[in-house]
Amino acid sequence: MYAVFWSGFWGRMNLVFILLEKFKYWVAFNLLTLGRRTRLLIVASLFLCSFLGVVFLAWTRGYFDPYVAAENITLSNVTDKSVTISWKTVKPARGRVVVSNKGFYPWDQKIRVRKDDLLELADMNTQLDTHHITVSGLLADHTYGVKVYNGWWSSKTYKFTTRPEIQNLPNPHPSYGRIVDSERKKGIPGVLVYMVISREGHTATLSTIADSQGKWAIDVANIRDIQGQSFDLSDPRVGIEILVEGGRRGRVKATLNSKQLSPAPDIVFRVTKEGT
Repeated sequence: MYAVFWSGFWGRMNLVFILLEKFKYWVAFNLLTLGRRTRLLIVASLFLCSFLGVVFLAWTRGYFDPYVAAENITLSNVTDKSVTISWKTVKPARGRVVVSNKGFYPWDQKIRVRKDDLLELADMNTQLDTHHITVSGLLADHTYGVKVYNGWWSSKTYKFTTRPEIQNLPNPHPSYGRIVDSERKKGIPGVLVYMVISREGHTATLSTIADSQGKWAIDVANIRDIQGQSFDLSDPRVGIEILVEGGRRGRVKATLNSKQLSPAPDIVFRVTKEGT
């Protein structure tokens, strides 16, 4: 059955190639028989259409967006294969990130990510003032550079090193909670939630997004600092801080201990006047 399928498929493809070859010669012959002015007009029209197509593609991908400064750029959730880049902007904007372990010249191989994790929330506009982008497909134990782009403008290069390859995945240990308004009745959606864990100068940062009900969850089972050192959350020397970043809506901090992770107490987020 497969032999019959592939036989028919390649037969159809050969017919397509023959038709394309004949069309190429037909176009060339007709261009030669046309007057010079007509040929120039056709070539100019094709060039213009190609140029407009490139411009439209660049516009849809945000290359012509007005410059909006990226602030509080944070690298978090670093594993052996991925990293999360998050930041805020002073007004809603589209953002994208570029990651490379070679360089940022046009000929260097790069990973480009344009889709913001926040866009997976219902009813979220493409123009955001908080941004959270996860880049996957990285190599273990490699140093990368990352830039945040808005339009043609980019941030400085931030460096990070992926973790050594994980041989045995630990059992999940979810920490979860809710971001609520000042009356504790309504969840605050779309804010960035950072968990910063520290001990004697060593820190690790994890992050996530509050969902449409203000709920958040972070797996703390495999926390490592930049040097690959693990954390024992039951150690009294370990500090745990939650930072909630809402862009123009404001920000808030809370301090937890290891017994307040599952669930964490509600964190009250008071929206500033700028975010109302």
